Amino acid sequence: MDPDIEEIKEMAKKALALAEDTNRTVHKLRHAAWWGFFFQMLWWGAVLGSSAFAYHYYVQPYVANLQGLYSQVQTGTQQAQSLEKIVSDYVRSHFNPAAPQVPAATSTQQ
Repeated sequence: MDPDIEEIKEMAKKALALAEDTNRTVHKLRHAAWWGFFFQMLWWGAVLGSSAFAYHYYVQPYVANLQGLYSQVQTGTQQAQSLEKIVSDYVRSHFNPAAPQVPAATSTQQ
């Protein structure tokens, strides 16, 4: 046979072997990428789940206490404003009856 044809056959065999090896490598890379994605989603699920667990059991009681304290401060503020109005009305009516009555400043709290 012609040596050129033998050389071409040998090159075709090498190209086929290289293509098969490349195909196996690409399949392994795809498989590894899928498992990497799966474990990354598992990792982020664990991170978010542990964060929610930690908030619920460790942080949430403190947040509830702060909300209660804020509610008490709001109630105290409203009581102080009503007491201020009562005292102001009492002082105006008993110590300076000739002074004109000025309405107290109203708060725009909701």
